[in-house]
Amino acid sequence: MRRLAGALALVLISAPTPGLAQSDWLDVAQATAPRDAWPVGGFAVSGRNGTWRHDIYSRFVPFPDTEDGLGFGHFAIRKSLNNPEGIEQIVWADEETRPQVLGVMRALDAFQPPQIDIWGLRRRIPTEAGLYPAAPGPDGNSYAIWVKAQAQTADGAFTDLMIAGGAGLIKGFVEFAEGQLAACWSRDIPAGFERSHR
Repeated sequence: MRRLAGALALVLISAPTPGLAQSDWLDVAQATAPRDAWPVGGFAVSGRNGTWRHDIYSRFVPFPDTEDGLGFGHFAIRKSLNNPEGIEQIVWADEETRPQVLGVMRALDAFQPPQIDIWGLRRRIPTEAGLYPAAPGPDGNSYAIWVKAQAQTADGAFTDLMIAGGAGLIKGFVEFAEGQLAACWSRDIPAGFERSHR
């Protein structure tokens, strides 16, 4: 564990993940965020066709006819090919035009991070079914999920969280999210997410 920007960052690796540079997922998302939005998290799949990352951003939208500072988050997801030259082949989906985006957000919100299970301690393995059907075994790809100050430890402290693996619920979530968003992508940048730091 290490400290990142004042928050506790927990990095959990559930299987070897060649091709995924775990340490910079949050940094790249923040550095390339639209100016009026902040990075919430994201997910990625890395394989023979490169690493496709899906960065989730939110911008604050005040409630109409109110001056009390209340409002809601407007979510957009940017899909891009992550390669040594930088982020390319960018497409977008946002909740105003594609309700599937909110479905993916709710699934990410409900995702249960893996339990640390040290071999040899004989801890009983939970038998409850997960949120997603069990995914097949490793397929040669690597999968990752990350969030920025959206996870909480048992004492309520907010944390950055990064998990990666080649199978199981991590793979299941990424495949679920990709399937939900497959018909949603557009080269048009959603309103409110146009201006970038880059």
